[in-house]
Amino acid sequence: MTKLRRKLCLLIIVFLSLYCSAQALLTLTYANPELPVQNADTDLQYATIQAAINAKETLDGHTIQVNAGTYNENLVLNKSITLIGQNKFNTIIHEQFPQSIIYITANNTKLVGFTIEKSSFGYSSIYLYHSRGCNITDNVIKDSYYGIQLYNSPNNTMSGNMISTCEYGIRLYNSTSNTLSENTVVDNKNGIQIDVSNSNTVSRNNITLNIWNGIYLFQASNNTISDNNLSLNSPRGIRSNNSTNNTFFNNTVMNSEHGFSLYESNKNNLYLNIVSDNTRGIWLMHSNHNIIRANTISNNSQYGLRLLNSSDNKIFQNNFVNNTLKNAEQPSNTSFGNLWDNSFEGNYWSDQNGTDANKDGINDTPYITDQRTWLGIHSKDNYPLMGPFQPLNLQFQNQSYSIEIISNSTITEIQYKYSQKKEEAMLTLKSISPQNSSFCRICVPHALVEPPYDITINDNPPTYNNTIHTNGTYTWIYVGYNSTENATTITLMQKIMPIPQPPIWTQWPFWELLGLIIFAVILSLINIKYHQIINKHKNLLRLYEEKLQKADPIIIARELFTADVISRKTK
Repeated sequence: MTKLRRKLCLLIIVFLSLYCSAQALLTLTYANPELPVQNADTDLQYATIQAAINAKETLDGHTIQVNAGTYNENLVLNKSITLIGQNKFNTIIHEQFPQSIIYITANNTKLVGFTIEKSSFGYSSIYLYHSRGCNITDNVIKDSYYGIQLYNSPNNTMSGNMISTCEYGIRLYNSTSNTLSENTVVDNKNGIQIDVSNSNTVSRNNITLNIWNGIYLFQASNNTISDNNLSLNSPRGIRSNNSTNNTFFNNTVMNSEHGFSLYESNKNNLYLNIVSDNTRGIWLMHSNHNIIRANTISNNSQYGLRLLNSSDNKIFQNNFVNNTLKNAEQPSNTSFGNLWDNSFEGNYWSDQNGTDANKDGINDTPYITDQRTWLGIHSKDNYPLMGPFQPLNLQFQNQSYSIEIISNSTITEIQYKYSQKKEEAMLTLKSISPQNSSFCRICVPHALVEPPYDITINDNPPTYNNTIHTNGTYTWIYVGYNSTENATTITLMQKIMPIPQPPIWTQWPFWELLGLIIFAVILSLINIKYHQIINKHKNLLRLYEEKLQKADPIIIARELFTADVISRKTK
């Protein structure tokens, strides 16, 4: 028994020695200045990125810095930390085994400055799972199945990343209110795909050379797709399938088979996009109640806009220019109830004929948009524009004002000046025109310049000037002028009249002063009357005194008594 106890004690001593030695070695490892991963908050160093994340000293809010090099790891970010690579081009993370390379489950993580590449089929370079408030910024992501994938992850930001040669560059699934901005998404199969995800913002991205779709929305609603440049995505620049209430604003979509392709997608808004040099500009199939407004649809080799089994769409203030086969195609008996104007302004059609006899910027002849003329029913633009529609945005005192222009000239500059001292407001437009005779129809906000207007062209009167319409908020004016070789300056000036003051007798101070004057006059009259009575009594007393000195007192008393009796009777 004693020997057994000795052996047991010896084993315990050996175990404790090994444990202490391991702890000592671990401490030495922490202190080794050669290790490439460091916690910036604790100054502890690690051999691998995952070791730094797992360390008990690493807490939420800490920053882990990673030196340049290649790391064969699959990372799990389960703490709210910031992970920063030394240089995004040579701080490289490869997968160690077939899983997502960086798997994020914590909220409020930040990942900056890495190349993450070569995830296996079906896995992601970066995968956010039930995570919110994360920031994926300035990384290079390539050669993976999913570049960045979000699953049930809201309120995250992906910005400034370069994503290439992936099956899906960025994919959102059941994820809301995320922001994807300023990313370069090139040479993937699908650039950005938004599946069953709502209220996301996709803006200012460069999306090119993707094999299937530049941006693809599937069963997605209330997303904003704005200010993106898309080119050479085949077959579709922007594709929407079974998606509603999305806004596509100020995107440039070029050199694809379809610029926009909407299939079974309703109540979307396409506004101020440039859709050029595609095979088909905008194609709607089984898509209803969409608004297509103020887009430039030009130089597409077949159709500018084609509607197939799509009805009750509103299409106005667009510029259809030089689309080779046809500016608009609406096959007979497939699409009904589409409106091609807003009952005031329609679209500009480069292949239209007609005149503008009343000089209001609207063609006197409607533009027929389908082939059902033989039925006696056909869709038409009742107010086709005589020149391209040019919406301009003016910023003044932290407010934005929209100034809408129809002109056969190109407006290159707009300025606004307001002088309270000189009591004047001035709106100036500069235009360039290839022709001598030009016109400009301007919608002027009264908040900037109120009518009536003093209009000049290069400081001279215009050849023609007409107020078309005013509604108390805007005034539409038509200006005709002769263009010059250089830029033509159109100036609208409003002389701000001084605010007329009401008559003095309608103001309270006038009546207050008048009341004081009348009161003072009454007091003065009372004072004068009072002094007159006092003086009269003084004279009467003096007379009595004189009589008392000269006459018999009994006689005087009798006279006074008699006078008093007579006075009372008189009263």
